[in-house]
Amino acid sequence: MKFKFYLFALLLPLVACADNTKESCIDQAKKYEALAEGPESAKTAELFQRAQDKYLCALEQGNEVAGYYAAGLSAGGVAKNLGKDKEFELTHKAAKAGLIDAQLTLSLLYCGDNPLKCDRPNEAKPWLIAAAKQGDSTAYNELGAYYERGFSGESDFNRAQSCYKIAIEKGNKIALENYKRVTRLAGNSASAINCF
Repeated sequence: MKFKFYLFALLLPLVACADNTKESCIDQAKKYEALAEGPESAKTAELFQRAQDKYLCALEQGNEVAGYYAAGLSAGGVAKNLGKDKEFELTHKAAKAGLIDAQLTLSLLYCGDNPLKCDRPNEAKPWLIAAAKQGDSTAYNELGAYYERGFSGESDFNRAQSCYKIAIEKGNKIALENYKRVTRLAGNSASAINCF
């Protein structure tokens, strides 16, 4: 009897995901999230938990990006708490898989809560660059802030200006004020400086 129970316990996660492809698990998770975020419902917590379960199901099937969304529901306190270490691990996997949101989140996690300093700048910067190389305007803006605030040592206003300029060209509205401020500090020499 013990063997049957043990075998059932091992197979239960597989059965839960067996009829789902990576895409259908994610589609179902998004459906549950949309329902939970809709008009007030007594089942909101249950719907968020179902969404997290489906994201974790997709993760088990090899979709690293799904893990980031499961971690987000955990960090947001709307589904099972996976713990900070697991949330970080899942975010890291999704960042490595190329998800821009995960790359940006990971850079924030490395920097910490104080926007005027960065706790681990050498670990944050590569993730900002990875997101920027994919054309993300927020990443360019954040790189500008990284250089402006001197997270790697001294402030580099010319490099910050270059990053802000690219962010503006990509449609980032916040970068415009940042660019104006840094231009006053750096002058107009950013054309010769590469953002990275």
